[in-house]
Amino acid sequence: MEVANQEVVSGIGLVNVAGESFEHIHQTVSEVTTQIQGVTLAVQQVAAGTEKMVQTMEAVNQISGSTAGGMVEVSAATEEQRAAMDEVSSSAYSLAQMAEKLQLLIGKFRV
Repeated sequence: MEVANQEVVSGIGLVNVAGESFEHIHQTVSEVTTQIQGVTLAVQQVAAGTEKMVQTMEAVNQISGSTAGGMVEVSAATEEQRAAMDEVSSSAYSLAQMAEKLQLLIGKFRV
């Protein structure tokens, strides 16, 4: 009987040790679960930040496209103004030559 009592006491000790081990395992699993939740939250934040960056880059791309289109228009307008200035310059030169000829012709009529 005494051997049986010792075995029961020994068994109870083993059950207590097993219970403590299971409690330690449970705590460790809880800590790992908390860490995984933290990592998941960080990944979600990074994904949200990445999405905002993509949207910003798309907006920059649209602005760049608009700016490029505006630059083409400005360039075309500048070319048109240059051509008009060339015409004005040519006309002014022609008028100056005509004025010289008129001066010579008027000079012939003076006696």
